[in-house]
Order: sequence, then C-alpha cells, then structure tokens
Amino acid sequence: TSFGHDEAYYPPEMQLRVAHLLSRFDAISVREKSGVDICKNRYGIEAQHTISPVFLCGMNHWDKAISLSRAKEETPYVLAYMLDPTDEKMEMVRRTAKEMNLPYRVIVDGQKEFEDVAKAVNDPNVLENVEIADWLYYFRNASYVVTDSFHGFCFSILFNRSMTVIPNSGRGLTRFNSLCELTGLHSRCCNNLEEFEQSRPWENAVDFAAVSARMKPMIDYSRNWLETALNENDPTRRKSEK
Repeated sequence: TSFGHDEAYYPPEMQLRVAHLLSRFDAISVREKSGVDICKNRYGIEAQHTISPVFLCGMNHWDKAISLSRAKEETPYVLAYMLDPTDEKMEMVRRTAKEMNLPYRVIVDGQKEFEDVAKAVNDPNVLENVEIADWLYYFRNASYVVTDSFHGFCFSILFNRSMTVIPNSGRGLTRFNSLCELTGLHSRCCNNLEEFEQSRPWENAVDFAAVSARMKPMIDYSRNWLETALNENDPTRRKSEK
C-alpha cells in the first residue's frame, strides 16, 4: 500500500487507533521509502519497502486481460493518461504528438464523473467508456505515453513504452520519486512546459534493458517478501505442518 505523501495526514486523535489497527497485521509493506519512516515513527510499526505489486504479476496475466478488450487502433498513436488535466499538461501531449507526427488518444480518471473531466480537458480525442481491458490495451499498443499518474508511469515501464512523466503532487510525489530512484528514469520527468521543451523527451527512447536490470533485484526481493509473509502467517499451513 502507499501513504502517497511524506507525512501521514491523520488527525492526532486518530493516531492511536490507526497504530492499533496496523499492529493487528502480521506483515506490512509500503511502496515508498518514506512510508517505512511513517510506519516506524508515527505508529511504531516495522514495515518493508517493496515495489508496486503491478510489477509482480506475470506478463501472461496482462496479455489475458488485454485479450478481453474490444478496442482497436489501426495506426500508431501517442497515449495520454491524465488524472488531473491542465492546459499545460495537454499542451505537452499535443506537442509530443505533433513532433512525432502521430495522432493521440486521451484517457482520464475513471473514478471521476466522465463528463466533468472531459469538459475540463476540452479535447475531441478523449476516449469514453474505457474498461480495464481497454486501458491496458491502449498502454500496451501506444507508441509513446504522456502521463501524470503513478500507475501510468508503472504500466509504461511494464509494457516498455517510452514516456513523459508529469509528477503529480496532488496524488503524492513520494511514489514517483521512489520509482525514479529505482529505475533511473529521472530524466523522463517534466514538472512544467519549460522543462518539457528543454529536455524534449520524445526524442530519446528509454533503455528498457537497463531499466529491467536495475529493477530485477527489487522485484525479486518484493516477491520473496510477499510469499514469505503469506506462507509464514497462513494458519492452515501452520496447522498442517504441526
């Protein structure tokens, strides 16, 4: 899980209750280093820093999910996945598509009212009625991704799609920072249009072989941690071993 921020914003009167509830878990992991400190300093809980669970799922499972999609794109495209779209972010999307001479498709936050978000984006390329399988399809088949989402960042890596990442402070920067530190992809992050124009990220493809090599130890550690936590705390297993 993830706090998303460097601090836990629970009211002081709730901290003891949160600490008590957390203490009832047999094992806890978090997706950013700052989460380990929050658990220890705020709640007296020993947590482990592990990678986002999406990286622990075999590619065959994602392929199976994508096979359920009815989406179909005949030509290459740039994908924009925007949780909190702004004019500046959309300008980065349009500039990328123009420079790459490709059309673009926009997916917005499915947890918000679509009409409200689509109106805020004000772009004819916003996709409607995107199901989970479609969401995966568009990431898997994109020529390039522009996103302000942590999971957009994750799935760009999973599907080896070069990307521009717009760190989203409203959604928690710590997860972005942890993933950048792990992957070495700091250069893909653009906080504003000026940085975007200076770095021109669409001109440089990501070396995913190098990224994979950097991530493998953390993926192996995280998978081992999860398997160990599940097996050691499985009452059925403990009973059978006795």
